[in-house]
Amino acid sequence: SKSCVSVECGGFPYLGIWSNANGGNFVCIEPWYGITDSFASTGKLEEKKGIQKISKGQTFKCGYSIEIE
Repeated sequence: SKSCVSVECGGFPYLGIWSNANGGNFVCIEPWYGITDSFASTGKLEEKKGIQKISKGQTFKCGYSIEIE
């Protein structure tokens, strides 16, 4: 039997796909609105690559769905 995983994440600028480096029995699929710092990062919030910003008083709402068949 075939398995299928569908991820609907329109609008997310990044998609992380990862697993355990030691042979974990899983794959993680994560829609992201930012990315982790690189080794060369300064750690300063204003210099973070891919950071999302909203103005004072604004709201931000997003969502995604995962379907497993």
